[in-house]
This record gives sequence, structure tokens and C-alpha cells, in this order.
Amino acid sequence: MNYVLRMRVGHHRRLAALLRAAMPAESVAFLLCRRVPSADGVVFLVDSVIEVEPGAYAAQAHDIASVAPLTMARIAQQARADDRVIVMAHLHPMTADGVEFSQADHLGNRRSFGFFHRRVDQPEHIALVWNADVDECVGLVYLKDGHAHVLNSAVVVDDDHWREFVPSQQAPKERFARQAMLLGAAGQRRVGATKFAVIGLGGTGSLASLALVHHGARKLVLVDDELLDESNLPRIPASAPADVKVRSKVDIARAYALEHAPDIEVEALMQHVEHESVLPFLVGCDVIVVCTDNTTSRAYLNQLSQQYLIPLLD
Repeated sequence: MNYVLRMRVGHHRRLAALLRAAMPAESVAFLLCRRVPSADGVVFLVDSVIEVEPGAYAAQAHDIASVAPLTMARIAQQARADDRVIVMAHLHPMTADGVEFSQADHLGNRRSFGFFHRRVDQPEHIALVWNADVDECVGLVYLKDGHAHVLNSAVVVDDDHWREFVPSQQAPKERFARQAMLLGAAGQRRVGATKFAVIGLGGTGSLASLALVHHGARKLVLVDDELLDESNLPRIPASAPADVKVRSKVDIARAYALEHAPDIEVEALMQHVEHESVLPFLVGCDVIVVCTDNTTSRAYLNQLSQQYLIPLLD
């Protein structure tokens, strides 16, 4: 399961302000989220940020932040009424980077999320711990049975702003060494970890998917509902005359990707982008690249981008 948390810039700014207000003490704030299933997991979309008032702590110091039971009950009541997932976020004020949960965090989380699951009927609730600058975090997704899974991604999205908060340690491959000189190692890792959807695999989309493959993208969703026709031959580099009216555009793009990057993950959907079967695949993507040739699909994808907080390149 792939678990992703998305929030707008305003939510992150408020969260950062609340968590840092009590420094050098630890502090807690809560997020309430919509839960949206995707093709490979779940996306959590932050709707609101809830402050924990100074008097609402059972204990608070530089190495502890324990929220009073009445406050926990109030949060659970609001989440239940709004049908929302609870995210309990707290700060490690003495940690600059490399943030991680402490043993005390794990013990407290098991009690807290056992309580939340008894009060709020959701498949998951989430724990986050942030560093002192609130620009790096790690998360655990707690299930009803008490097991916890790693939160794979936490991002802030708003207009042209997109930032990843969960650090990645995977080193870029030697193949991309020259690109890493431009993007930096962290930037090249970001390209490899990002899931791109390319909508429309004609003249523009086929080149976009080709470029993504060669630049290190390793997660692609390709969407187009047409077979190759003769007019596409000059515009789609990987096509051949024998493919006309035989192969789909997404199949050609998928085959090219697998040939040049055997480690790539490609979902090739020969379907109209507005078909209901496509939505779960798009919800799980980090970026949507729009290469269609009509305004109707563009309008639909723009609305989807706003609703599910997915950056869109048209």
C-alpha cells in the first residue's frame, strides 16, 4: 500500500506556526483529512488544522507533549462528525534533520491511535513527527488492528509550489550523474520517486513520456484511448508503419519505456481520461502532464487537479 498525505501551503504554514510557538517545548497539532482510495493505496487530503491550546496538555516539556484526554475526545468527536481521518502531528524541537519517532512516541501512539480507532470509524489514522524547522517529517499510518505502516509521502501543493517533506536516502544511479550535477542528488532522487501521469500520447505526450524515461522517471501512468493512425507516424518517434490501426498509442509508449528502463513501473490505460476507471490511477499520481488536444479534457483535469491537490502541467 502506498500512503500519501497532501496539504496546501496555508495548512503547512499554520501547522508550522502552531508547532513552533511552544519551542523549546514539544507541541502537538491535529489535521483532519479526507480519505481518497487510489489504484495503489490511499491519499489523505488535509482539510483543516486544529490547535492544541497550552492548557490542553496533560504534560509538556522539551522532551514530552501529552494531550489531555478531554482534548483527544473533542478531536475524535469532530473527526467522527465530519467523517475525517485524524493526523496527530508533533514537533521534536531539538532535531534539525534526520527526524524519527522515539520509543516514547511509539508507546504513546499505540495508546492514542487505539483510542481514535475506537471513537472514529476510519481504516487508518496517522502520526507525524516534524523537525525543528517543520520542513522534514516522517509518518506512521495506524490501522485498526494496531499495526503501523510507513507514510510514503507528505507534500505541500499550491499553485506553483510543491514540496516533499519525507526524506529519501536512495542515491542517484551513475546513469544520471550529469543530470545530478544540475538538479543535485536530491533533485534527481525526486525525479525517480515522482509518479507522473501523461494524458494523451500523441505528438506532445509521446515526447513527454520519452523525456521522462530518459531523465530518470521510474513511475508512469499513460492514458490515451486511441489506436495509432497514419497521421501519427511523423509525430510519435517509437511508432512504425506496421503499428497503424494495430497498436494503441499507450502500448507503444509503454514498450519504449520498458525497453529503455526495465526497472520502470508503467500503467498503460487505453481509456478516455474522464472514464471512471482512470480516476484511481490519477489520484495516486504526484504530477499530471496534460498533452490532450481538446478543451473538455483540459477542463476536467484542471478540476481534478484542484480537488485532489495534484500539480498539473499543461
